[in-house]
Amino acid sequence: MQEKRLTQRKQDLAIAYLETGNATAAYFVAYPNFKGTRETAASNASRVLKEPLVQEFLEKLRAKAAKPTIATIQEVGEFYTTIMRDKKQFVGDRLSAARGVMLYAKQAQIFDNKQGEHQTQAEPTLLAGSFADFCEQAGYFRPFPKQMEMAEFVRQSGARLLLGARGYGKTDYGVICGVAWALLHDPEDTFLIVTKEKQRGQDILGEIARILQEQGKELEKNNSNLLTLAGHKGKDPNVAVLPLRSKSFRGRHPKHIICDDIITPDDVSAAERAKVEAVLAELMKLTQNVILIGQPAHAKDVYAKMRRLAGVQKIELPYGSIPQLDHDLEAQRAAGISEASIQASYYLQISESERMPFANLGSVNFFPSGGCSGFVDPSHEGTDYTAFAVGAMNFDQFVVAGFAWQKAWDDCLEDIAEVMKAYHVAKFAFETNGLGKHPVLLLRQMGAKVAEWKSTTSKHGRIMNAATFRDHIKLADFLPPALQKPSFRTAQKAFNDMVIGYEYKAEHDDAPDALANLLMYLGMVKK
Repeated sequence: MQEKRLTQRKQDLAIAYLETGNATAAYFVAYPNFKGTRETAASNASRVLKEPLVQEFLEKLRAKAAKPTIATIQEVGEFYTTIMRDKKQFVGDRLSAARGVMLYAKQAQIFDNKQGEHQTQAEPTLLAGSFADFCEQAGYFRPFPKQMEMAEFVRQSGARLLLGARGYGKTDYGVICGVAWALLHDPEDTFLIVTKEKQRGQDILGEIARILQEQGKELEKNNSNLLTLAGHKGKDPNVAVLPLRSKSFRGRHPKHIICDDIITPDDVSAAERAKVEAVLAELMKLTQNVILIGQPAHAKDVYAKMRRLAGVQKIELPYGSIPQLDHDLEAQRAAGISEASIQASYYLQISESERMPFANLGSVNFFPSGGCSGFVDPSHEGTDYTAFAVGAMNFDQFVVAGFAWQKAWDDCLEDIAEVMKAYHVAKFAFETNGLGKHPVLLLRQMGAKVAEWKSTTSKHGRIMNAATFRDHIKLADFLPPALQKPSFRTAQKAFNDMVIGYEYKAEHDDAPDALANLLMYLGMVKK
């Protein structure tokens, strides 16, 4: 028989699907060692169940439904118990699968072994009940009030930001169930879903397609990139998915755009953040109804910027907002998960003590009187910055007045001389790596008490070493009367911004390097 050509796993999937009516839950039963996401399981199950041999096997199983060989009351109970007790799965997946089984127990064809009585399955009623009922019909755990609030927020208009603790079902309820629910109410609605990885978008799309089909909707188009309901008018599909790095955003006109987890902790480099911001700007040209969903990953990522914008609607659901779904954070800490990761993923807070060591530096509008010291980090050709850090103690504070000019060191000699005079710099050092003594000799001819300095350590290493002294550092916004020129104000702002925004592999790091070398030159931190 043809079904013998099916693998045992596929036969198990078909049987579990008939028992539960839920393809995703059935996949977890047939493939108990599967470690992927729920969305991937849904996509895989949908693909396998469409295979001709699997379809034929399903038909034969249905033909045998008059015999009490599948889905007895006892079997349903055993299946429910198995799912509930399977601690290898996430809690949400276990509860979702269990809900699907319970729905089957109410609606599917089952036979009592003792009575042998046949109960007829009721046809699904489209849009019957509330959104919560709909989620259960789709095989998901009945949503909590906050999850329903998330789903409603995703379907609203305007620029929006949804941040929620990990495990709160932002994608399951806000995106998957929310989009399917919206399309059942308005078949002409259109959505573009943007994800960081292509596979994630395809998994989300496959789950939306499954729900629509189980609700009796015919899909005119249904592939890994888009789906269109039968009878839908217009050029754009009802749902399209694209990865963040797609070059196909232009020419689309969706009514809604959903950006799902486009920033993740594994890549928060300046280049990646700039890419995300560029994509968001492009998306905002397509429609004003754009929502970003996720968890913050960096103090300067697009989520942080949207948090500060007054015109953006926001919902934030940190740890504790849905206690029933909260993870055991003490167990995570015991397992070695960093506190910074926990704060970002669950409390939606970013700790930048390591990534951006000077992010929280304070400023003062004065500079201590008397003598002070300085350090020059020169630019060789003007492609980066020549930075001059001047510092003096004020009780337990080390006040730094800094300047950064985007030009070569020899074009900054007059600027350096004016700063020396205005701040009464008693002594300073000049980094001579690759330059030799020539700059030092020129400055000495100008009357400066300057020392030659050669850096031999890692730049990032010495900057992070200087960060150990950050609790005592204050950046001066003050300019002496002799420096009240726009060029000095610009150079001071460039220096301060560069220090505060420093992170590993920053595009420009001359200002924090000058600060670090100044502290080493004065013996305040070790070389």
